Amino acid sequence: MDTTHPPNFFEASPSSSFFDQDLVPTTVAPPRTDAVSLGELIFYTGSGVSGTLLNILVLFIAIRHIDTDDKPRQILIMNMTFADLAFCLVYVVTRPFLQYFPADTCRAYYFAIWLVQMCSCIYLLWLNVDKLLYIQFPLHYYSMVSRKKFLLLTIATWMFLISFIGLMNYFFRVGNSCLEISFNDHTLYIIMCFYYLVVIVASFSISAIIYCIAQTTTRMEHRARTGRASIYPAKPDQKLFQRLFFLFSSTLWTFITCVPFRVLFLVNMMFGVRSEWQRLLTDVSFKLLVSGSIVNPVITIATQRIYRDRLIKYLGLFKEVVSKNSTTSGFDDNSLMDKRRQSSKTTIILESAPLNIPSTAL
Repeated sequence: MDTTHPPNFFEASPSSSFFDQDLVPTTVAPPRTDAVSLGELIFYTGSGVSGTLLNILVLFIAIRHIDTDDKPRQILIMNMTFADLAFCLVYVVTRPFLQYFPADTCRAYYFAIWLVQMCSCIYLLWLNVDKLLYIQFPLHYYSMVSRKKFLLLTIATWMFLISFIGLMNYFFRVGNSCLEISFNDHTLYIIMCFYYLVVIVASFSISAIIYCIAQTTTRMEHRARTGRASIYPAKPDQKLFQRLFFLFSSTLWTFITCVPFRVLFLVNMMFGVRSEWQRLLTDVSFKLLVSGSIVNPVITIATQRIYRDRLIKYLGLFKEVVSKNSTTSGFDDNSLMDKRRQSSKTTIILESAPLNIPSTAL
């Protein structure tokens, strides 16, 4: 392909760093040799491994220490974390080696990628809806939600996403490698592309509404306490905003990392690449998208006390074990040194003692 011309609507991208072929429908072409640079190899491998470890840590703490009967919304966070973990394992770690995958594995590969990406987005939306109910109806919230209802929502969500992605599998073909796919009908793929934008923008909008409600509630409580309207702004309710900080930060980070690439992706598909700056901007926004699954568990640990406290406790136990092993090793070394000194002292005494020569020869 002549790289001086922008790609057509669903034509293959001329560069691996551009649309990123596993997320872009392409026409079946001669075998591609999408060479991965050393920098890309380091980026994908490092991001995949670190993201995998961080998401495993969050999932372990959630499963091991969180009572979902008492905190049912944690079920949504577990699903989001699982989706990020699967994205790191299935996509980020394997991306540099995608061209070597057998063609028979491509359908399962794309199925998993699209599924976990859509899952991560929609569970963020459910989290925002849940928090909106909590803010808007605080007295009735715990009668409206429960562990059972969240589990039913989880099952329904996964069933819907699996059905939709499974339907998409009937409309694309695989060429000589997983870098070469084409769609018989582009409708479902376009729907999926707009799905990302609609869900993320909806989550961001709900977060903005929640913030406005929280601010209004704070002012009303301040007015009720003082008995009159003050010319000075009311101090924010620290506890309330601490509870909302995880949601705000997660939603904002997802908006920053996902929306730019999704918008550029659709623009590039429909109108082609007009300049190198557009190509570079798309490339950078995609790298930012990949980093989202790495930072998400960091946000979870940093903004939610239960995860933060458990991590600190684990680090303390680890430090204690290391310190104990170091002390034991030092004690063993000192004991060995004392034994050597005692042995050396005994030898000196024996050597300095006079020999008792027998008076008669045997």
